[in-house]
Amino acid sequence: MKPIIWSFGMQSRPMFHVGKNPDIEGAVKAAAKAGMKDAVIFGKDHTGLCFHPTKWGIQHPNTKIDLTGEMTKALHKYNMRALAYFNLGMDGEMGRRHPDWLQEKAPGKTLVTADHFADICVFHDYRDQYMYPVIMEMFEKYDIDGIFLDTMSAFQYCCCPKCREAFEKEMHRPLPLPDEKDNPDWKLYGPWQYQRTVDFMAEVRETILSKYPDAEILFNHIGGPGYPYALPGIETGIVSCDPPAFFPWISIYSSYLSSLEHGGDIFIERFARGWGDRCDLEDRTLKYKCAAIFAHRQRYCVGDRMHPDARLADGSAHAMDVINGVWKEFNRALPDRLNRKDDFLFLMPESYRCGTAKQKYASPNLNSEYYGPMLGTFRMLLDGGYSFQTVPEFALERNLAAGKTVIITGAESLTEKTNCLLKEFVRKGGKILFAGNIPVLEDGTLPDYCGISSAKKSLHTCIYLPGKVKYGRTLVRGTLWELELSGAKPLMYGFPQDYAEEVKDSPYPYYNAASKNELDIPLLTVNRYGKGSVYFLNCGLMEDYSDTALPAQMEWGKKLLRKIMPEPSAFLEGGSGNVELVSYNDQKDGMTFVLLNHGGRENSFRILFGTDHITDPQPAYKVDLMIRSDADLQIQCGKEELSCMRKGKYISVPVVMDSTWKFIKVKEIRS
Repeated sequence: MKPIIWSFGMQSRPMFHVGKNPDIEGAVKAAAKAGMKDAVIFGKDHTGLCFHPTKWGIQHPNTKIDLTGEMTKALHKYNMRALAYFNLGMDGEMGRRHPDWLQEKAPGKTLVTADHFADICVFHDYRDQYMYPVIMEMFEKYDIDGIFLDTMSAFQYCCCPKCREAFEKEMHRPLPLPDEKDNPDWKLYGPWQYQRTVDFMAEVRETILSKYPDAEILFNHIGGPGYPYALPGIETGIVSCDPPAFFPWISIYSSYLSSLEHGGDIFIERFARGWGDRCDLEDRTLKYKCAAIFAHRQRYCVGDRMHPDARLADGSAHAMDVINGVWKEFNRALPDRLNRKDDFLFLMPESYRCGTAKQKYASPNLNSEYYGPMLGTFRMLLDGGYSFQTVPEFALERNLAAGKTVIITGAESLTEKTNCLLKEFVRKGGKILFAGNIPVLEDGTLPDYCGISSAKKSLHTCIYLPGKVKYGRTLVRGTLWELELSGAKPLMYGFPQDYAEEVKDSPYPYYNAASKNELDIPLLTVNRYGKGSVYFLNCGLMEDYSDTALPAQMEWGKKLLRKIMPEPSAFLEGGSGNVELVSYNDQKDGMTFVLLNHGGRENSFRILFGTDHITDPQPAYKVDLMIRSDADLQIQCGKEELSCMRKGKYISVPVVMDSTWKFIKVKEIRS
């Protein structure tokens, strides 16, 4: 498992005094003692100020030391690498000095403040006249080991004169403007802006690597769930991304990065919610967030807030020790020889963020519709007790394997490559569950292995689920699709709301009680293709599930997943999804299971900004770890041997989750 990386945070303002009473040696020594191997140090912040004497940039007016140079020197002394932070998309100083370089959200609408923020158009002269000179200067002067480019607003929509001119020159059409939501040229803008991003990143990498071939180049956010694309350097390098600092985001991002060849960095950093004693963060909170990252064997990029004196803030050294202690424990328990062993792959398609054929990429009118199906699917798999991996579309091929079931929810489209991979996967015996809608291909057709030739929106804005009724049928919000079947067989039907026809034209669907008669639109279909099966769940259960799942939805969802995957290799019973299961195969012998206690957060996942603070011990959940095995097993948790009993094809292991995490080691008993 890669060692922890440390980020020295020094976003500043001109009136700050930086380095009046520095202790750079002490800060770096503390990081080295805590096992850090890499550090992100500040070269240029988002205010636009550099922390070193510079020919090309704007040096911070109140910097008393060469912070970039002295930090690099000290890090190298302790055999640590130095990656210089450079804010790519924001530069207040350049924005105020060069208003022509500002990014325009609408004609004449810019973000620039008197002494702080400014959104810069990276496709302007800023790139050649300022960005490259400052970056290359740091490499030349300080022998830095790499560059951390914080993209933030860098690749967002811009309609400055330079961008409008470029679009019109290439596309022979005026650049569409934000208030022109129905302009058909948005379909041209998306692929055009995507290609500009590709070309920009490729050029930056080529320019730096041509002179410094061993440099590490990180584009923060790019390649992560916010930008799930195979942009230059993403498939062959480390991905850096920073999730919201609360459940389930850290687990989602860590699971996602674990599917990549080289993994990535989880950069947890909440402004005014850091991890030193400035905000009195409990050790339990630190340990929980660490465990959510290390359970998936990803690297924690520790976002620290340094004191303006250029020394560690109070509490930082202690926090480093706590984090390093957790890392050591997980590193011992999860050595590199282990391989992931998951029953489900949850596919995160490109179209979540850019639509069909990238037609919505970087559009100012793009909404966050993907949050619902993404969060809901993750929650349902947790509630089912399954071991699963979140995988971006560009990493599907390396993770697609026999025996796994692929879940695709809320996907607007799939690339042709992905479609071919999935089709062959099913033909050889794989299973797929599409939910919410069926993604279209780039030619506008539906995947033929679905057994559904067309799908159009029906008048129904909700459905009541079939099955046993205790307190009344369970409502699921979301569109139902009228289907034309071309091989798929209906497996079940739901129940419409009463008076659905009468209220179909109303902006308020009312959600009346369930009708007594089933709807004639299938709720679940299956198509047998080759040796495999493709299911379609025709309702918004996954998206609705993200908004504080109802107990009946939970039970129904568990039964659905068990219908599709009747004999998973391992799963948890009990715990209501508050215990996450991560499974590994040991190449030497047996398996290792990580059980992570999430602590009973039965809330809506749709609140996007907040943080968790854990002040009391996690609730002690009783779960049964069910392991499919023909052989008898020896099962240990630490030095304790756990009791178990056979239940058919499974070995049942009772576990009391009275801690934040547990490692369960399993070996076959050989006669």
